[in-house]
Amino acid sequence: MVKKGKKNGFVLVELIVAIVIASIAFSLLYRTFYQMLKASRNVKNHFTEKREYDRLLDHLKKDLQNAVQLSNMPFSGNAGSLTFVLWDDGFSFVEYSYKDNAVYRKEEQIAGENGSSDENRSSVKKLNENVDECFFEYAYSDGESHLFYSQVWNEEYLGVPRGVKVSIKGTDNPDFRSHLIFIPQGNLGTLTTG
Repeated sequence: MVKKGKKNGFVLVELIVAIVIASIAFSLLYRTFYQMLKASRNVKNHFTEKREYDRLLDHLKKDLQNAVQLSNMPFSGNAGSLTFVLWDDGFSFVEYSYKDNAVYRKEEQIAGENGSSDENRSSVKKLNENVDECFFEYAYSDGESHLFYSQVWNEEYLGVPRGVKVSIKGTDNPDFRSHLIFIPQGNLGTLTTG
């Protein structure tokens, strides 16, 4: 008597079903991994942009809080740039400007009393790049208790403004980030209506 034994191994249909199930599982894993990688890049870009923005604000805040008014070099500003005199171990003329999708800081040391040329030093730093838009606004009052911002400061007789609002929109972030820098020694301009 011959016994029929069980056959060991896979039938072709079982093998095809196993391959289909494995390929579906691998495609789901790949998609999940790709989405996690993309989210990780977005978070990294966001924090890099925030770090650059915070570095710009730290520079600007420190400089503005050390700004002084000299009669022959008044504080001036518009939407794309602001210039002022800075006291930090000597007088320097500082300009922050937005151009070519970056924010720049230019500093020129003002010559000492003897006016020697070796004391005049100039430097330009790119503080923040990949900026879609950047503008500066200056604090004004309406004569009452309301505060307004204008993109022009030409109040030479008032000197340094009481506050500067910086608004930046980066290339990776479609929203504007705004920050008000308070300048203790500054003055409020007065907007007249009518």
